[in-house]
Amino acid sequence: MSQTDFPFSRSTIRYVAILLLTAFMGIASFIGVFELQNEREAGGRLFYAEQTQEMHRRFELLLESELQSYSLFASSLAIHPDLIQSLETQNPALAERFVYQTLEESKLHRPVENLWIHLIDSSLHSFYRSWSFKRGDDLSIVRPELSLLLENPTPLAQMSLGIFTLSLKHTHPIQKEGKLLGFLEVIAPLQETILRFSQKHSIQSALLVNASLAAKVTQQPYSLISDQYALLYATDSRNLTLLEGLPLSLACQKNLSWEKEGVVFGASCLRDSFGAPLGYLVFFLDEKELGAKLEQNLAPLSRLIFVLTLASALLFLLFWGYARSARLEFRSIQNLYERLVEESRTDSLTRLPNRHAIRLEMQNQSYAHLLLLNIDSFRTLNDFYGSDVGDDLLIEFAKRLKMLEQKHTGLKAYRLHADEFALLSSESMEIKKLLTLTHRFMTQGPYRENRHRIEIMLSLSIGAAKASPQALEQADIALNLAKSSNDSYKLYAPELENHHKLRQHITLTKRLKEALREDRLIPYFQPIVNSKGHIQKYECLARIIESNGEVLSPYLFLQIAKKSKLYPKITQKMVQKSFKAFEKSDHDFSINLSFEDIAHTKTRDFILKSLQDYPKAKQVIFEIVETENIHNYKLLEDFIKEIKRFGARVAIDDFGSGYSNFLHLAKLRVDFIKIDGSLIQGLGQDSEVEIIVHSIVEICQRLGIQTIAEFIDNEPLSHKASEMGIDFQQGFYFYEPSHEIRH
Repeated sequence: MSQTDFPFSRSTIRYVAILLLTAFMGIASFIGVFELQNEREAGGRLFYAEQTQEMHRRFELLLESELQSYSLFASSLAIHPDLIQSLETQNPALAERFVYQTLEESKLHRPVENLWIHLIDSSLHSFYRSWSFKRGDDLSIVRPELSLLLENPTPLAQMSLGIFTLSLKHTHPIQKEGKLLGFLEVIAPLQETILRFSQKHSIQSALLVNASLAAKVTQQPYSLISDQYALLYATDSRNLTLLEGLPLSLACQKNLSWEKEGVVFGASCLRDSFGAPLGYLVFFLDEKELGAKLEQNLAPLSRLIFVLTLASALLFLLFWGYARSARLEFRSIQNLYERLVEESRTDSLTRLPNRHAIRLEMQNQSYAHLLLLNIDSFRTLNDFYGSDVGDDLLIEFAKRLKMLEQKHTGLKAYRLHADEFALLSSESMEIKKLLTLTHRFMTQGPYRENRHRIEIMLSLSIGAAKASPQALEQADIALNLAKSSNDSYKLYAPELENHHKLRQHITLTKRLKEALREDRLIPYFQPIVNSKGHIQKYECLARIIESNGEVLSPYLFLQIAKKSKLYPKITQKMVQKSFKAFEKSDHDFSINLSFEDIAHTKTRDFILKSLQDYPKAKQVIFEIVETENIHNYKLLEDFIKEIKRFGARVAIDDFGSGYSNFLHLAKLRVDFIKIDGSLIQGLGQDSEVEIIVHSIVEICQRLGIQTIAEFIDNEPLSHKASEMGIDFQQGFYFYEPSHEIRH
């Protein structure tokens, strides 16, 4: 075929080739723009998170600064002769004159409009209040931290909810010649701190507290945002409607952030001195303003991509240049992202890796030991010299840690928070030698602050632990014990944790006794549904409501109750309150019993007497936990016969976790078995588990026993349980436990 016979000329072929190449480049450019948009969305989320984290950090710094200020104010008052004399001579009138004059003078120098002063004598009775003439109240029960201060009279800064509002409180011991006379409390409303925070950063914020705690605030109005939280204070009411339905839990998670209807929210958790959650400070950031800042940062790159995209359709000869340029720009975005990631793992003041970095390092790298270093009395130094000097000291401390790191191979330094630092050791140096070396190196010679020409000798406490998944927690236990015993350092050992757990045991036992005495043990009710999803019966679950409104599950207190011999009282209270709760309900309900309950004569007699007097005994089901500790089946069999005389029924709980003896099951004549949750969770994932569950269901059907599946938390698992022929289901997929019965 000749050239003239070819249907297309060479120029046409070149044109088509150029057109195809241009179209290809246009598609490639469009993909580039799409990828840029993805980067914009990912960068936006990262940018919003950074902004809320910055607000969290600034609010925490302001709180710390405020508490330090009140600490200095309280310490200056606690040594005044008039105050000491008023407690010595039991003369509240003298205290009143001194406090009145002090508060009048403080108004001239302090921005706080409402500042209260409270004096407490050494017997923990209220001696004088600046807001009320009432005195003599016994505070030993309602203020457990005061009992601890009696044993160790030291200043205590905390946040607490009182009769006026949520306040910052500093408690300072008053002593004379080593004798404790009482305590001075300086109290300031948190809302004024929040107002200053909002004005300084030009943002709006709101103070939310636990709704059950808000009922204690009798002298300040509040409004309920949800059944869990109440609004105590807001700098602006325009965004309050957006607070409804926010993902705030009673567990008080730290540093939350989310978006809703054009507003970026941040929430800082507020806790008391025992770490119990009180509520949240919620601040509002305008998403448009944040988006404008982000777009301003991305604008040059966006324009460049847009221009190159248009040019690709016309200037195909620049294709390779554009591609190279685009790759460079995306590499720049990647580098920017990597720098942001690096910044998120670096402490901004000392430039040491931070807590996030050390957790990653401990997961991904091998190390031998972890050391936690805490500067003793740093807050006092910071209060005395000022935060500028304090920051310089932390920087110098970090430099010295870096010197130690460079001097000894295998050490890596971190700053965790405030005045706490860490060292990871990957070398095989003996731990006691490493502790001695670190303490000597970090405390030898003064720390110099050149701007103010100050030299300060620092003391140091160190807690150490060997490498393990719990190393941070173990080192923290060792550090706390080193500080409390005035030792330079402590190495974690199991007996230290036993000592730590003993203190926790004593504290929890005290809280449990108070809850029983104040009738704060209540039943929660979790529905059990039939195959159609309708509520058929309820399980009654024990809960303790703390004085601050926190709900404790049995996991936290049942073992302590057994060790402290309070367990029978809990069982008897649950029987009594559960019976009363279902007096006007037609639903069946079950109450958990252990073999210890049945073997306990008083508890067993109480149950039988309660059944005898209860008009709806046929609605009662007792769930007995299957366990290898049932060593007297005759006693159990007799108990079941007794309760069945009244029409009550029996279920075996957690079936499959112990002996799972079907012979005993038949002899006991039980009405239900609840298949253990570990078996239920394996349905659809483990064929051997399915065989076991199928066998349990089949045998129960032959014995005339109905089955209940526990821990149903999703639809596929519910469907699988129904396929297996299980009669009833229970779990979070249907309902969570609640203090109310759904009629």
